[in-house]
Amino acid sequence: MGAVVSHLPSLSKPAATALIAISSVAVYVLEDTIGHTATKLLHLGSVATWFGTQIWVTFVAGIVMFTVLPRQMFGLVQSKLFPKYFLSGTFCSGIALATYAGHHPYRHWHGDYKMQGWILGTMLAANVANCYIIEPVTTEQMFRCHKYEREHGESGQEVGMSLSEGLKGDEKYMALRSKFFRLHGVSSVLNMFSLGCSFGYLWYLQKNMAW
Repeated sequence: MGAVVSHLPSLSKPAATALIAISSVAVYVLEDTIGHTATKLLHLGSVATWFGTQIWVTFVAGIVMFTVLPRQMFGLVQSKLFPKYFLSGTFCSGIALATYAGHHPYRHWHGDYKMQGWILGTMLAANVANCYIIEPVTTEQMFRCHKYEREHGESGQEVGMSLSEGLKGDEKYMALRSKFFRLHGVSSVLNMFSLGCSFGYLWYLQKNMAW
């Protein structure tokens, strides 16, 4: 699973989307052919890979970069990282749902099985929304802010959220910045919602662990 995810950053979004769709359909349709053990490994691998990635990007990498990189540099790095991050999330959650649905057909979704299926489906939906809708417009709005800064002689070399006094008093710029933060907030909420789904699903998995 890790080997496949590691190649996603080198693919264009259309190519990665095709890979995600084909892989998810394949593991769903071929669940009997793949075998029970291999299906479980794919399922657990996809869930674990995405959960670990979420923890690292959300609570380690992002925070460290925010506190040490100049503001525009930080934004540029994130504009390269986030599309691949959400593509990876879409891939992993797609495989997780496909393997789950292949082994537990929808007609058998009752009680805990139904809740687990809905958790995985909701996690996939949140990742898809971020990957294809929210992140692109958020990044575009961030670059509008950067362009406005450069046009007005600002270097964007401040670390963190600091702004020059000139920008703080510029109503047009603050409106651009406010829109960016609204979009970024939506993206962050979706990301945390996906992380919450990961925690929820792991809670159900531990209920069935044999120690």
